[in-house]
Amino acid sequence: MNEASDPIDQVSCPADLRKRPLYCEIVDEKRVRPIKALCHYHFGEDYPCGLSSCRTTHRNGYLVETDDGKETNIGYDCGRRYFGASFQVLVNQLSERNRRAATIGTIEKFLLGWPELDGRIHLMRKDARGTGWAQSTPKAMFSIFDKFAVPVLNDMRMRAQKGNSEVTDSMPFTDAEKDEFKAKYPKQKVPQFRNVRLGHLEGLKALITFPDSSLADIVTMHTQLSLLSLETLTSKELLAWSKKIGEVERMLAGARDAIAEAEQFVTDENWKLICQIADMHKAKCRMH
Repeated sequence: MNEASDPIDQVSCPADLRKRPLYCEIVDEKRVRPIKALCHYHFGEDYPCGLSSCRTTHRNGYLVETDDGKETNIGYDCGRRYFGASFQVLVNQLSERNRRAATIGTIEKFLLGWPELDGRIHLMRKDARGTGWAQSTPKAMFSIFDKFAVPVLNDMRMRAQKGNSEVTDSMPFTDAEKDEFKAKYPKQKVPQFRNVRLGHLEGLKALITFPDSSLADIVTMHTQLSLLSLETLTSKELLAWSKKIGEVERMLAGARDAIAEAEQFVTDENWKLICQIADMHKAKCRMH
């Protein structure tokens, strides 16, 4: 197929049809048949169908290639009426080519924009409070507890997984509290201990969320795509890659959220509570 009969996006009016070297305003549908839909058009004015027995005016139709190497225009209803389901096949093939081209365009745009995106990822990783800091600093805080570092860290991770951010401690009832309890609940046994709320931990997800993993996934995606020949991929494969690319901004946002979690975790208020939790573990160890 030569350049003149390639699919074209600039068919916006009848004059654009007539400019095409292979275009015929009228063809005999008894002698020629459409073999390929080149593009869909939508005119702002009525224009007759190119089939000699039809000539119905319309505004929406298709530029088609015919089996004699020429081109003409056919309205959708006209094409279905004269050529039946075979015309619908040509329309479906055009839609599929357009979808495929659009998907490839999305992927190529991602590949062309990689330098800028790679720069964003590099900054997010190497920033003073970037993903590297967010992954190492919260866990490194526990090293000060020596042999209790692992139990305290596991305690924190368990809290993060269960969403349990409240820190409480068991305190013995004072004599005054016992008397008050007896007065309120004369028929109940006086408990020996009560739970005291010490505070609320922030940013616990920093211990189970790894911000750089999303960035690494984006880099891997780019590497894999760079090695592929897009034209050889199936439409299903292209669509799957397009969906992955569509998740890139969400993945970047996830990394930023994880950094924010780490920033909430490494505060003085959190550290005081963590030290109290460590003291509880030490106390339990002494009891045993």
